[in-house]
Amino acid sequence: MKRHRSSLRFLIIEDVKEHEALIKEAVHTHDFLHDISSVKNCTMALELLEEYTNDDYLPHILILDLDVAGMNAREFLIKFNSTKGWQTIPVVTFSNNVNETDRNFVNAYPNSMYVVKPAGILEFMELVNFICNFWSEHKKVPDYQSIRKRIKAEL
Repeated sequence: MKRHRSSLRFLIIEDVKEHEALIKEAVHTHDFLHDISSVKNCTMALELLEEYTNDDYLPHILILDLDVAGMNAREFLIKFNSTKGWQTIPVVTFSNNVNETDRNFVNAYPNSMYVVKPAGILEFMELVNFICNFWSEHKKVPDYQSIRKRIKAEL
């Protein structure tokens, strides 16, 4: 894969091709040159992150599907957040449903955020667009309350 310095470097961990495509499409609607890597499971993500660490090319943000096949997202978050240098990388963890146990687990990490995937395609793309725009303006991922406000404003 050709790598280049870009405004944002994403790592998408998603096993549903349609969701991956929506995220990529939403990211590519911006004027900035974003670099997107994607993997189908958490094991592949850890391997890629190790490679990126050696190349000094870590992503700025991870988008993680909570229900991805293989290594579960909980185990991934534990390993991810115990690796030196990765704890500051924001992780937006999408879930298909509201589960307070999962939400509390994910949100216990200061760099992680639990977000329920919007049901509609447009709402999902708007959410990803919002995250990209927020990053472009503030150089950080929006907090959970900002995302909730955005989702409610769109409905």
